[in-house]
Amino acid sequence: MESFKNGVSENVGNRVKIWLGEKPMLAKGRAKIRDNPLLNAFFSIDFAGIITIIMSLLALIFSYDICTREKEDGTLKLQLSNSLSRAEFLMGKVIGVFLTLLPILAFCYLLSAFIIMISPGISFTGHDWSRIFLLFIASLIYVAVFIFIGMLISTRFKSSVSSIVVCLFFWVFFVFIVPNLSVYLADRFIRVESHDNLNLVIKQLNKEFSQKSQEYKETVKKPDWGLISLSYRGGEDGGKEIYGATRSFFERERLWTIYIEPLRIEYADKKWAHQNIFLIFLQL
Repeated sequence: MESFKNGVSENVGNRVKIWLGEKPMLAKGRAKIRDNPLLNAFFSIDFAGIITIIMSLLALIFSYDICTREKEDGTLKLQLSNSLSRAEFLMGKVIGVFLTLLPILAFCYLLSAFIIMISPGISFTGHDWSRIFLLFIASLIYVAVFIFIGMLISTRFKSSVSSIVVCLFFWVFFVFIVPNLSVYLADRFIRVESHDNLNLVIKQLNKEFSQKSQEYKETVKKPDWGLISLSYRGGEDGGKEIYGATRSFFERERLWTIYIEPLRIEYADKKWAHQNIFLIFLQL
């Protein structure tokens, strides 16, 4: 559901690594978290961006001159002089704009649903589809709110130019300023550790782990001979493959592994203590 709303790249990134010495926490790569909320708002255009930015802008563009155009053309008084009430006049205008935008909004959902159904790596349950339907209803309400904002502004001004300028001001205020200002104010009340600072702590713990590991390795008796043939493959998570080595070389590796793997688990728990605090604050 979150992948449908915010986009796959924002939720899972484009790269995930699982290490034996570190509990998986956040996806890395293109969709990594940025501490600046304003940069996050423009980092990628996803499904939520289409609804919140593009559809809201279209709603204001189609509704900013509901009344001002009639005032400028001189037809507003003529229409209101008939038996048509003001409420019926305004409701007809709003319904016209809403029915114009509805096919665009429905097309976005249908296209996204089609992509989900043909993607082999994504499987939605009935509960997930019901949540998408609720999201569609919420999108209709969201678009309707901006249509009513445009209509309200249009009734208060005589010029279409003034109306579109004020509409754009409210659009920027509600779509960009309010969400980012809310994040900033919330951060003032509950201080969340910076993701960059968390990376520095993790890097320092990894450095301590490497130092202790190397110090112990130097205390182990060195082999009388190394590799007979060059075949040593290993990774940062402790996995290794050794071929063609002497018995003393294997013995040294065995003793080193007995020491280093419990140490790796110990430092994984230390890193998780900082990561868990960071995740808890993100969920508040």
